[in-house]
Order: sequence, then structure tokens, then C-alpha cells
Amino acid sequence: MKSNARGSMVRMRRCFRAPTSTHFLRALSLVAVVVTCLSAQVPTIATGQYDNNRTGANLAESLLNVTNVNVSQFGKIASLPLDGREYGNPLFIPNVTVPLVSGGSYTTNVLYMATQKNTVFAFDANTLSTTPLWKTNLGASVPSQTAAEGYCPAFSSGNELGILSTPVIDTTTGTIYAVSTSPTSSGTTYEFFLNALDISTGKPKFGSPVQIQGQVPGTGYDNVNGMISLNQDTRHAQRTALLLSDGNLYFGFGSCGPDADPWHGWMFSYNASTLSQNWVFNTTPNDMRGGVWQSGMGPVSDSSGNVIFSTGNGDSKATDPTSDGVVMLSPGGTATSYQFSNWYQLSVNDLDVSTVGVILVPNTNYLLVGGKMGMVSVMEVSGGVFNNLQTFQATNACPAPIKNESMCHKMRGDAFWSDGGTGGTLYVWGASSTDPLNAYTFANGTFGATPTPSSQNTSVSLGSGDAAFAVSANQRQSGTGVLWVNTLTTLHAFDASNVANELWNNEQNASRDGGLQFLHWVEPLVAQGRVYLPWFKNDAGGVAVFGLLGTAPTPDFSLGLKPATQAILQGVSTTYTATVSPLNGFTGTVSLVAHGLPSGVTAAFSPPTVSGSGSSTLTVSTSISTLPGTYTLSVVGTSGSLSHSATVTLTVQSTSVSGVQVSLSSLYNRIGIVADGDSFATGLDNNGFAYSSNLLGASQTYNNLSFTIGSPNVANVIAGGATIPLPAGSYSTLSLLGTGVNGQQANQVFTATYSDGTTATFTQSLSDWQPFSNYPGETTVASMSYRDVWNGTTNAGTFALYGYSFTLDPSKTLTSLTLPNNSNVIAVAITLLPVSTAVQVSLSASYNREGIVTDGTTFHGGADGHGFAYSAKLLGSSLTFNGSTFAFGPVNAMDIVSSGGTIITLPPGDFSKLNMLAAGVNGWQKNQTFTVTYTDNSTSVFTQSLSNWVPSGNQVGETTVKTMAYRDVWNGTMGAITVAVYGYTFALNPSKTVSTIKLPSNANALVFGLSLVK
Repeated sequence: MKSNARGSMVRMRRCFRAPTSTHFLRALSLVAVVVTCLSAQVPTIATGQYDNNRTGANLAESLLNVTNVNVSQFGKIASLPLDGREYGNPLFIPNVTVPLVSGGSYTTNVLYMATQKNTVFAFDANTLSTTPLWKTNLGASVPSQTAAEGYCPAFSSGNELGILSTPVIDTTTGTIYAVSTSPTSSGTTYEFFLNALDISTGKPKFGSPVQIQGQVPGTGYDNVNGMISLNQDTRHAQRTALLLSDGNLYFGFGSCGPDADPWHGWMFSYNASTLSQNWVFNTTPNDMRGGVWQSGMGPVSDSSGNVIFSTGNGDSKATDPTSDGVVMLSPGGTATSYQFSNWYQLSVNDLDVSTVGVILVPNTNYLLVGGKMGMVSVMEVSGGVFNNLQTFQATNACPAPIKNESMCHKMRGDAFWSDGGTGGTLYVWGASSTDPLNAYTFANGTFGATPTPSSQNTSVSLGSGDAAFAVSANQRQSGTGVLWVNTLTTLHAFDASNVANELWNNEQNASRDGGLQFLHWVEPLVAQGRVYLPWFKNDAGGVAVFGLLGTAPTPDFSLGLKPATQAILQGVSTTYTATVSPLNGFTGTVSLVAHGLPSGVTAAFSPPTVSGSGSSTLTVSTSISTLPGTYTLSVVGTSGSLSHSATVTLTVQSTSVSGVQVSLSSLYNRIGIVADGDSFATGLDNNGFAYSSNLLGASQTYNNLSFTIGSPNVANVIAGGATIPLPAGSYSTLSLLGTGVNGQQANQVFTATYSDGTTATFTQSLSDWQPFSNYPGETTVASMSYRDVWNGTTNAGTFALYGYSFTLDPSKTLTSLTLPNNSNVIAVAITLLPVSTAVQVSLSASYNREGIVTDGTTFHGGADGHGFAYSAKLLGSSLTFNGSTFAFGPVNAMDIVSSGGTIITLPPGDFSKLNMLAAGVNGWQKNQTFTVTYTDNSTSVFTQSLSNWVPSGNQVGETTVKTMAYRDVWNGTMGAITVAVYGYTFALNPSKTVSTIKLPSNANALVFGLSLVK
């Protein structure tokens, strides 16, 4: 059997727990809960009837058995709400990684369901929270029609038509496929759609949805110009479970009931990766009907990838030999068929064989085929030919003469318990109050010369309902086999080795387990000690969950972390929020620790522990020495033996005097730069031409900024429409290297978005890379004498790369840039010019001289200690030097620092430089020593001479910031002499955190202000 959706199992420690109340939690913030851990086989049930053989058996069930499935130990433990009826089978996938609402993700087992409301649900199968992990609606369902008019929906699908069949899951790509049905805009017809969703998030994939349409040549009763079509419809329904085999999807159509003409049987094949149609097959192109219904069971696939299914009522003239029989289609769509010899009786009396699907006996080429007459045929496929080896009456026989299908003891379902070799047990139950439940032994390609039940139950009546089967067992271990039967009003459990022994049914304790109406033809899903079966009431529905009783849940917690990603500059800090949520009354204390920190990065939690529930702020600090890149950080929460983790990403962007280069690699979508002589696809212009990396190089300079060019021969440019995340920060300029292709691209709009939600738009025209003339605002950065051609050759000419610069709002925090929605606009590289961040150091605690006064005011001491001071009128309240603004201290009070060895505490942080306003008094002060100490106790020592405040020429490293025409005198007068304030800059170690600065041990060295700059 070749399939991505085959039932399979893994071995793991299974932690089984009772249902969880949901008034205090949301499913998306749950993690797997440890209660009673049992060694269990974990099945993968990715398709209807458990596997592509359609056996209806889970042989990896090690928790349920004939001893614990009884009314005392087993019963209903939960019910999961749905928005409508589910006629398909639930599916079960272990170890799915699911995103958390609070950030991060976790791995759990997931239950998938699809309803007539066109909604696909995913529930946590471990916690059984009634809040789905996700749910995705695929469009409006088809509303109720009048059944007497012969339009769908009708008796077979309830009062609406949406997703009627069982989806299928590709575990290799994490995709669930479902066929939905929605009305057209006219409201009188409807259409079918193939959908592909991500199993972790429910988001569409592969260009989903795709409308399902088919057309084949034929002379059938509804042909139009010799063609039979399935498009907009009022007669058909997609009922069979979807099949996934060898990367292709298969699904069948029949009438939705009550079989109002015209309609046909159809089988479609689609590529699972592209959702493109492979082929379409019609069972009766030259006549009518011939539905592929199978009561919802899916087609099987054999070891050669052939698709096999049964067909219903069709041509009573035998024009098309594929109705009332079995059909095999090759992977390419070529048909081989077997039509039963009594096809005419089957057709005219509505006794089709497509009321039950085909079973392919594991490890063999034997097919088991049943139908409304209650007969089972054993067929062998050999050399592409069907051989009918045996046909016998498996239910009570139809009374003679047969007038219509209501007289027969119909088969609507069956199941097969393989013995691990080429045999096993087949279970059938005729739809009649007098029919027993029968088990038949199959061996060596036969049910025996005179088939008789190996076991039988005559005490339980099926009535006039239908039976849908499932078998659970631990392979063929004695005492583990349980036969589960949905009879619409009751779920039964029988000993699969002796069906005369009924183990349990949900009406034995009706107050706990009963009062449910199940859906016809829906097999129970058994997985890891639980049984899932859809129920309905009117058009509402849910899934009842049955399991072992009395397992007390253990307190636990979940851990979430958000946001999922942060991008910052080197030397900057950012924060995440870690959230602890309690499960099952958890009240413990959770300790939080961060792992995976790169060199130069520190992490701190505030608070470091959370009791019961709550949040903690994780501050992550980088340094200038932190290497640029994207890192995965893990936070582990521990409480006793309980431990859970969540992960986030941290992107550290490079910062330098030349700007911040933005990483575009995750958004590259076109190979635009290649090495000479190499062949390639697409190219810069998507027409087979590209820049030469030999000419363009690995980097370019524009606007005094550096730009790194992407690596050649891989996707390395962005072709239009992308929104580029930018490292959050304040910037003055955004510079971009790019070009137009396939002609001039005039008036293109670039949009910058800030953290407050505001935007700025820039309209810029881009020249074609074959230059004609530059547009305003466009600079030719590189001009090259040839370009590369897709076949490895070169094309001579002039080809250019341009630079563009956009002025930003430096008062706001930039977050993203959206490129024009034009694939002919190419972005090659982006660099941001940051606004310097200056932090003024508070000197108020160190002021020790009254050095700035109001004109006319008397004072003592003064700036020089001898009765002279700066005029506040001339000096002003602040000065700006080298990007730093200095606010002066209060006038007529202590407002400057006379150094004298004073030690000043600096605000902690990683800074690149220290700016200072200062002056010497009482003469110039030579070789003064300023010492900055870092938190690691290392120091930076700066020796600087300071000119006298009465200037006579600048010292090296000194800038005159302001001169004034007079100074104030202690007695309120003014002295007409020029005085000045000077500026100085000291380079700091940006990889370290500053702690203090010690001023010179000289009272004649005055300091007015200090400022630290990132």
C-alpha cells in the first residue's frame, strides 16, 4: 500500500487523563498533561476506516480490552462541541506542534473533524478541552431544499450540505484535505471545492481552495454537445472518504439523494502538492447514474497505486460496464472493471453494491465486496483482471421475489480484523430486526466451502437501522479485540473474538452515557484508550468521547512566551512576556530559566518565579560584541517534577558608524545575482537575465553607508510587494539599493510603518536596469558592462544598480517597510541610519559651586571661587554639542561641579562615547585625568587639557561650544571680558557597561554637563 496517509503507530509513554473543565483555560495555551502514564502504541489515523485498505481496524490499541470495557470502568468522559453534523470520521494525529496563544508552541495529539457547516475543527486529544486548537470555516454551506423536488440536500445529508466526506491528512507535509460544498451566487446551484489546510494552524496551503470541475465525452442522458459535465450542481454529493496515495488525492461522487436525475458516478484525481487536476473518470458517460457512494467509505489503493471502488445503480442497458460492479483505475486513470452478472436486477431494484466500501485484505490481492443484498464477494485482482472467487449470503437472504431494496437485509458497513498474515475476521450485520451480528473467518482466499459465522450475536437487534463498525485490538493478542458498532441510537462494544459477548453499550448507564443520536454510516474512532463518535441534535452536533473512568487529573501548568520574535540592534535590550497558566488546580511555584543565549547576551526575569499563575517579564540585553544573527531562545519553567518550555527568536542586527544593515534573506524570492558561467532560472527580470556577481561584488557603498549584497546563485533579491520587518529603533534615513526591470517603473510607492501605527509614504520612480536617464532622487551606485544570461553566457551592454534615500521621522520607532506591489520593482539591500541616542548624566548630587547667576545678582564664590561667574542670560538654559543636549543646573544655586576627585554614578548601559561640557578656571589646566569605570571593574582613562574660561586658544581635543562677552561679578556688576564653555568627547568601550566616572583631583577643572551616547 503506497500512501502518505496510511494508518501507522509509534511507541511512546502515553499519559492518559480524564477530561478537563474549561472555565479557566483556553486550549491553545495547554500542554500535554501527565496523569497516569501507560506504555502505549500511538496510532496515526489519517484517513477514513483507519487505513487505505479500509479495514476499519486500529490494531495499535493497548489500553482498551475485553476486561476493562464494561459499564463500571468505561463510559462517556467528554463531549466536544461542533457547529453542525459530522458525517465523516474523526481523524487522529499524534505529536502535532501547535502554536500557543501566549506565544511559542507545544506538541500534542490532535483530533480533526469536519462538519456540514463547512468547518474543519482541531481539538487537543490529550486535554479534551472544549475550546478547539483552531477551527477554519471554508465558506457557506448549501441550505435546505425541498427533498420532493429532488434537490440536495436531502435525506442522506441532513438539512444542509457542506463537508460530507471524511478528510485525509498527509503527515509528511502536515496538510489536511477536505472537500467543501457552497452555494453559487444565484442560490439555486452549488459548487465543490478542494481545500488544503495546515494541520497546526488551519491556514490554507497550496493555493487552496480549488473548484472541482470535470468533463468527459459521452452520449449519456444529460450530455451537452457530446460532453458530460460536473460543475455547478443540484444533484451530486462528494461522499467517499478522501484517499491519499503516492502524492495524489482521489475522491468519488454520487447522488445526494433521493436520486433525482440526472446524475453520474465520478472519480477525481488531484496532485496533493499543487492541487492541480490529474484526471477525471465518469462511471456512466454513455448512460446514467452509477454512483460512487460506499456509505462514506473511501476507495482503496493497492501496492501498485491502483484505486479500487464499487459503483451503484446504473445503466439498465449495459451501455457502460462500470456500473453495478467494481472498478480499478490505474494511477494514470485507465479503467478495469467487473460488473456483476445480475447487474440488471441490481439496477432496476436499487440493490447496488456501493452501499458498502471495498476492503483490501492486508498482505493480499483479495477484495471483499458487499452490498444491499447482504452478499459478500471475494475477488482477486491478478494481471489487471478481476476474478470473482466466491460469493455468499452474509446476512439473512432477501425474501423472494425481490421487488425493491427495502425487502433486503442490507449491508451498510463492515470491518476486518487481520490476523497479521493473509487472513482474518469479517464482521457484518444486516439492516433488519431479525438479523444477527455475524463474524466470518477468512483464510487462504476463502470463507470456506460453506461459509458459516465463527461467532454470532442473536440477542441484540439492529432493527431497521444501519451498522457502522470499527475494531480495536493490540494486533491479535488474546483478550484485546473489541468490535465497536454504531447503530444510530446506541454505541455497542462486543468481544471481537466472540461477538455473542456484548461487553458494553452506552444505554446501560443512560444517565451517564446515553441520550445521544449518532449519525448513520459513521464508524467509531478508537485511539489511545478513547472512542470518538459524532452525535447530532437537529443541525447542531458534537463528538462524544468515551473512555476509562475514574482517572484523577494531576495538577500541571502551561508555559507561554510572546511575542514570538523580536529584532533589535547590537547593544540594545528587549523584553518578552512569559505566562504561566494553571491546569487542574495547579498552585505550585514555577521557576523560570532562559537557555540558548548567544555570547554577549544576558537575560533576567522579573519576577524570577511565578506562583500558581501569572506573568514574568524577560529582559534580554545584547552588547555591541553580540554577533548579528537570528537566535532561538528557550525558556524552561520548572515546578518539582513538572517542566515545560517555550521558544522565541531574537534577531540581532548589526550597527556601526555606517548604519544598520537590514537582513533581507528570509524574504528573497528571486535569483537576481549569479556567478559568471553558471546557468540559472528566473533571473533579475524573471526573463533569464541577472546581475553578474563578479562585477557587482559582495558589498556596495552609497550615501556613505555600507550595503551587503546577497550570495550569488540563490534567491538574493526581493521582487515587489513584500513587507520587510525592520529592527525597531529611531532612524533618520532609510537607504535602499534597487532597480526597475522590464522598463521604467514610474511613481512607485514605498510605505514606512512606525510602532504607533502611523505610516509615511515615499513616491519614487525607478529607472530600468538598462539605464536611460536618472529620475530625481535616484543615484547610480554601480554601472556594469554586461549581465549574465540563464544559459551561462553573458550579454554586453550597460546595466546599473541604483540608490534611493528616504527621510524618516526620528521621533518615532520604525518597524517595517512595504515595497511597491509590483514584481518589476527589485530591492537588493537596505541600510538604516540610526539617530544617536544620548543620555544626559544627572550631576545635581555633585554640584558644589554657584557658577551661573542672573545678571545683577550678588553671590559668593562664583565659578572660579574668586567672585566671578557665568551670566545665565548669555549662557542660556542649555547647549548642544556633538549630538548631545546639555541642560544646565539651577541659576543662583549650586549648578556646576568643581572636580576635586568627585566620583559620579553613570546610568548603566553600553555606550560608544561620552560628551562633556567643561572649562578650566584660574588658568589653563594641563593633562587632567578622567577615569570611567565599567561594571566588570575595568577602566578607560582619558587625559585632556582644559583651556581657561577666559580663552587664549584651544587645546587638542577641545571644541569651543560658546563664547560670551562678559561675566558676572559677586557684587552684582558685570566684567567686560570674554569667557567660554568647551566641549570634549571620550570614546568608550561599547562592549561594556559603564558604572562611574571619576573627575580630576583638581578644583580648577569645572564640569557643566556629561552625556552618554549609544
